[in-house]
Amino acid sequence: LQSAVLKDKKGRAPLYYSVRYEAASAVVVELLKVAPEVMFQEDRMGKSVLKELWDSWADKWEWKRTLANITGVDNRKDKDATESEEEMKMADLNSQEDTVKDEWENLDMYLRAAFHFPFKVGNCEGTFDDEKSTSRTWRILHAVSSIECHPSIFRLAIKWHPEQIQEIDKNDLHTRK
Repeated sequence: LQSAVLKDKKGRAPLYYSVRYEAASAVVVELLKVAPEVMFQEDRMGKSVLKELWDSWADKWEWKRTLANITGVDNRKDKDATESEEEMKMADLNSQEDTVKDEWENLDMYLRAAFHFPFKVGNCEGTFDDEKSTSRTWRILHAVSSIECHPSIFRLAIKWHPEQIQEIDKNDLHTRK
């Protein structure tokens, strides 16, 4: 336990490096089980594991436009584009949306762990010895609303889980420290 929360001179715990350098699933699962709260702790540069997971990817110029298109922030249409050109753009956007969904599923898994919900990394599963973890309902929109995160995470949660806007939490996120 103690080694999972120890930080180096940059203020980074082992989980940060396991995410950054894509460590084996079993290593990530064990670190998340022992110290899930490390997900939100910032290093001396203000970067957390969550930011390393998403922001480093979402802030790349090639994904900014895609995220804006998917979330509806950028709905511009080329007035001079032909119908076939618009169809090609939509097909390209759908392909990119699949890549975004892959990143989203990875983020979802880490957030589940951070909030003490059962999670899975690769073929390795992680659970907590919390009797309430099985009776709680996971709502990613509620989770991202309760933390500081990249704006695109919140917009995607609304787009892909609009039903959660009207759902009420009954202490489902209570175990986050």
